[in-house]
Parts: sequence; C-alpha cells; structure tokens
Amino acid sequence: MTFIYKKFNKEIVLENKLNFIQFDNTNQMYEFGLDINKDKNEDEFYIVDDKNKQLKFGSCVGIITDVFTLDINDKKILTKLYKKIQVDFNEDDNKIYDAERVIREASLKLLEEINSKVSIPLTYDDDFELAEFFKLFNLKINFNDNNLIFNVTNYIEVMLEFYEYKIIIIPFISNILSSEDIKKLLEFATQHDLYILSFANLNNKFDESKDDNVIVVEDDIIL
Repeated sequence: MTFIYKKFNKEIVLENKLNFIQFDNTNQMYEFGLDINKDKNEDEFYIVDDKNKQLKFGSCVGIITDVFTLDINDKKILTKLYKKIQVDFNEDDNKIYDAERVIREASLKLLEEINSKVSIPLTYDDDFELAEFFKLFNLKINFNDNNLIFNVTNYIEVMLEFYEYKIIIIPFISNILSSEDIKKLLEFATQHDLYILSFANLNNKFDESKDDNVIVVEDDIIL
C-alpha cells in the first residue's frame, strides 16, 4: 500500500501494518495535518493499493483526530446502524414488522384521541420509518469502557463495519499509548488487514523499538 501526499517529494510505502511518520519540521507536520483534515482532501492525497490501483482517499482512509473524544454513536454511524438493522431484518422475518405495525396502530389511536380532545388544530404523520422507532428508544452501540486501547480498537472495528477503510490515521498515538498497547494495536491491524498510520514531530520522537516502522520526513522531502 502506497500513501501519496502531493507535497512530498517521494511516495510513502506502507510496508508494515503500523507505521509512524516522523517530521523534522513542526510547520510541515502542521501543514500535513491540516491537509488531512480538509473536507476536500482528494486534491492533496491519494492511495495506490498492492495491485497498483489508485484509490480515492476519502473512501479508503478513516481519520481519528482525538482518541479522547471518540463518539461511536455520532449521527452518521447511527444512521448506518439503523439501515443495517433494517437490512438484516428483511421481509422474511416478520417479527420486527409485526412490532412496528402494533406500535403504529397504537400510536395513531392515541394521536387521534389527543386530536379530538385538544382545541388547537393538530396534524401528524400517519407513517414512520423504523429508524424513528429506534431513535424513540435511543437505540445505540454499547460503548463504555475506561481502557483506552479497547476504546480505540472498538471504535475502529465499528468504522470498518460501515466503511471500506484500508488505512486509519491517528496523530500522535505513540505519545499516548504504552508500548504494550502499541503491540495490541499492531495485532488488531494485522487481524483486520488494516494499515494504521500515525505522525509526530522530532520533539516527540518515536520509541526505538518502533524504528522499523518509522518513516522520517526531512525538510527537503517537502516540495
């Protein structure tokens, strides 16, 4: 897998499942980070897979900007979760649709009664999507653990359920996780055939035990 940033003077070949980019220049690292987080970062980055096929950056790369504020139940993920449940409970399984019918009928009956007793004219929808039912009961992914590496890997696993990511970028992860947790992250990446990429500047030099995975970006590598 090759990671290409157009401002680099060379391609970054990801030879390991866990890779660290070491910047000599803090401003260059900052510019790299800004470009990664742009909404339209396709102009700056692209990926070439092992079959020499060019992949769109946005569709194959996931970015975790802050491991301390992970929200596994954000709106985008929940929307995908609800759609997945609806697909999994297809029309051949009547349980969920029977429950939906009972709830709809009872709800409409209640609304009709409310409408007849309230002096103010009311209007309401007489149908709803299953997603609305899930929202009503605050259906969400169970994600409550005080272990950082468990939360990070769990979050990535959920992302992989809904997105076809090949690479996950997590800035400064080497400065946050212990050596033992880094090993767990590598095991996780290997198990899921996933590349994990992190970066930091020279002042936060990576552990010597990770030197085989470190890609040094010197001042003259930036165009």
